[in-house]
Amino acid sequence: MRVRLGLVSAVLSWLCVCEWRAASGAFTQALDSDFTFTLPPGHKECFYQTMKKDASLEIEYQVLDGAGLDVDFYLSSPSGDILASDMRKSDGVHTVETVDGDYMFCFDNSFSTVSEKIIFFELILDNMDDGEDPDNWKEYVQGTDLLDMKLEDIM
Repeated sequence: MRVRLGLVSAVLSWLCVCEWRAASGAFTQALDSDFTFTLPPGHKECFYQTMKKDASLEIEYQVLDGAGLDVDFYLSSPSGDILASDMRKSDGVHTVETVDGDYMFCFDNSFSTVSEKIIFFELILDNMDDGEDPDNWKEYVQGTDLLDMKLEDIM
């Protein structure tokens, strides 16, 4: 009986994960990632993010360590226009609506000749879906219903 209850519990847990994944497909897709790196004195480090039209790009950064806890930051559009910039700040948050292309954001420590900086940043990308049909979650519900029937057979 314990083995059977353990199996039922495992199947129920799996069903919850499937239902959560199915439900998440019905909402706007948001992706996020974070990165921590060391920026040597006198250096600039740039990163690139490809974006689609009508999406949203949010960049949040913080200087975690280094003299002054400050860094220069700028974000530029695919056409090279500066969309946001900070001079000698310890942290910042910038959000932009996007067009198709590669966005560049840079952290600049060239003003420092001695102190390296440890920088953390997080990217949050909203509305990055590929034009998927918002009703595609129904496919998953049907599959889950079939699994529910199998679960009833076990019990």
